[in-house]
Amino acid sequence: MKLVNLVQHGYEALLLTPSIYREYKKDIKVSLLGESSSLNENAERYFRTIKYGFLPKLVAGYLGIKSFDILTDREKSFDTDRLEIGKHSITLVSLNNKADIIIDKKLKSVKEKGDVLRKLFSIMFEGKDIIESQDLDYISANAHALSFYNNYTRPKSNLANVYDLLIKCTLKQVSVSDMDEALENAEIRGATYMGIFIAMTEDVTKIEDERRERAIRHFGSYAQLLDDLEDIDDDREEEMNTFPVLFLKYYGDSPANRRKIKETMLERARINLKKGIDLLESVKSQEDLIAFADFAVLIHLVYEKIVK
Repeated sequence: MKLVNLVQHGYEALLLTPSIYREYKKDIKVSLLGESSSLNENAERYFRTIKYGFLPKLVAGYLGIKSFDILTDREKSFDTDRLEIGKHSITLVSLNNKADIIIDKKLKSVKEKGDVLRKLFSIMFEGKDIIESQDLDYISANAHALSFYNNYTRPKSNLANVYDLLIKCTLKQVSVSDMDEALENAEIRGATYMGIFIAMTEDVTKIEDERRERAIRHFGSYAQLLDDLEDIDDDREEEMNTFPVLFLKYYGDSPANRRKIKETMLERARINLKKGIDLLESVKSQEDLIAFADFAVLIHLVYEKIVK
């Protein structure tokens, strides 16, 4: 079975099961906004299966598909537009992951990181400037970028604008020194990352919905804040100036300061989550809230250790 079909059928089987919706959706707000820490046992078991047992590529396709569902209010098992979004999401998220490995672990200076990101940008949108390297991560990044250039047949200007902003946010993560700016940059990075799926959906369907788009961006900010909190020690080692890293740098590393960081990040994350939920409720679409529940529970379980 083709990978794009695995994305479709694998997640339809686990995430779009009506019984999970019935058991979980009534508690979606209280569980994720911190008023209750309990998840339905059966639903949690399904989502843990995804977390530990499924290929990351499936998660990538899933993010694109669920963003498509929220933006379009269309949820059809064999919708060709939906499958196209899932397929390209796999390519782009795989590319982003490889780019993160390269700039976080293999390069130090802002200039080096920027040069690599801009070369990958040139491959994606112009089909040129392949990075010469025998390193497997570079080879893989080249391949994903070139695959996107060759296979994404829609106009690429919307996505080019998103990636241009994403590069700026990523480089700012290295150079920023103000804690408030670092916190704001995390929200912008997360929102911009979800802009990838928004741009593809608009390119494929020509559908635009400002409230739904804002909701998805808030969910991206929510996830990025949790990611920065979870990655505090890795980011510190890699000299990434996230809010937690800067807080420890300026005030010292102690259990009390780590608790303060956690409280700040979780509160900011929950604010973004609530804004996203409120926007979807204003649209008055139960289907949107269900699609969001799938996305939000997955994020919640990925970061369950830090949200408790």
